[in-house]
Amino acid sequence: MRLSPSFYKYYKERGIMHGRKRAITNALEFSLFGLPSFLIWFSVVIIPFIYGFWITFTDWNGLALHINFIGLENYRHILTDSAFLGAFVKTVIYALFTVILSNLVGFILALVVTSGIKGQNLFRTGFFTPNIIGGIILGYIWKLYFLIWPYKIR
Repeated sequence: MRLSPSFYKYYKERGIMHGRKRAITNALEFSLFGLPSFLIWFSVVIIPFIYGFWITFTDWNGLALHINFIGLENYRHILTDSAFLGAFVKTVIYALFTVILSNLVGFILALVVTSGIKGQNLFRTGFFTPNIIGGIILGYIWKLYFLIWPYKIR
């Protein structure tokens, strides 16, 4: 479909772009609006990550003024340390156990709540009640605050 010259004239007079120019402008606007967020993210996340990774190749204790580069010595030390290896193995076992167990329990509870077994509403009430109690208690606290507050002014 071909557009009439008056169509182009209308948009040109009002400064409205189309086609490739508009795509470039959109990309530029997106980049400019995203730049402050990117700079904050880069300075708060990426630079400390790189600096922390670089520190692992030194013998710096966090207080000394001089930093000596020692290469992979820190990694050799922790990989030969029996205390570290024991803690690492226990951490991996704990992580695997908790992930598998929590997913298994969640799946079983979801089946209990959604299946058509007798007492299904009782299970739903039992699972949903802890989510409600916090709001109810907060409501009572605010109610108490607003009932007592006018008397504190006098």
